[in-house]
Amino acid sequence: MKTPLFWQSKGWRSSALIPASWLYRAISLSDLTLKKLCAKSVSVPVISIGNITAGGSGKTPVVMALAEYFHQNGEKIAILSRGYGAKDKTCRKISPYEHVTDAGDEPLMMATHLPFADVWVSPSRVKSARCAIKEGATLILLDDGFQHRKLKRTLDVVCIKTLGNERLIPAGPLREPLSALRHADVIAWTGHKKSALKNPSFHLKSVSVAPQPKGKNWVAFCALGLPDFFFKSLKKSGVNLVETIEFPDHAFYTEAEEGILKELAEKHNAGLITTAKDAVKLSKPFLKHCTIAEHELDPEAVKQLGDFLAKKLTKRTF
Repeated sequence: MKTPLFWQSKGWRSSALIPASWLYRAISLSDLTLKKLCAKSVSVPVISIGNITAGGSGKTPVVMALAEYFHQNGEKIAILSRGYGAKDKTCRKISPYEHVTDAGDEPLMMATHLPFADVWVSPSRVKSARCAIKEGATLILLDDGFQHRKLKRTLDVVCIKTLGNERLIPAGPLREPLSALRHADVIAWTGHKKSALKNPSFHLKSVSVAPQPKGKNWVAFCALGLPDFFFKSLKKSGVNLVETIEFPDHAFYTEAEEGILKELAEKHNAGLITTAKDAVKLSKPFLKHCTIAEHELDPEAVKQLGDFLAKKLTKRTF
């Protein structure tokens, strides 16, 4: 899915879809309420890192940064994912050597970059939590968990890159009304902090580090919910982009598409640059022609968020 541009404003297209957003809200509210009534708890703390919007919210880098923080604080980390796009729907621990179509792009990326953490994929996060605990997990990070109510969580982190027009799907990007943020313990702003929400919040500024050599031309491509944030971050760090190519969020790349990207780079006498999330979906021969943009969160802001959550955890009992 590509995030609609009209979600960023309250124009006629968005306004025309407001009645449909009421129906969406009624259906989603009943579903979330039912799941919450059936929620199961587990014997270790669960931190949910989720969002309130459809499309990219920058939550995966936050999950990875918090996994690193709590690992350094002595926790045995397990990350639970639904495994969007994965063909294998069984409850299992992901190996970094799996094919992306079996594991899903985000779980495979996390398993590759976080050797100290166990990444579990299952449609049932309750089942994967119990499996993770049996294998020694002392802290669970629930990836994309704000609307996943079947597993009780200890703390809720909500990542927000942009609230767009602040309307509900399909009139806007919101999965739930902003009033749902009363259930969030903290907001992690991954874009520009604009809205004056009352929750405790941290601004996790990020930057894409410019590749070497500087002065070279680049063709950037990605399959993200909000690709413009990636492209703008590259430009801000000094990358000279001659063309940008967007694919639908979570899209897998075909051989033909890789061929087109290679031809574009040759046409512009440019290099190809993409994200780590996209890299796991590229064929090995094509990946040799690509540079992976290093995406970093402000380490001091990550530490402040981690310290805040750690302090909250010490006040909870399990």
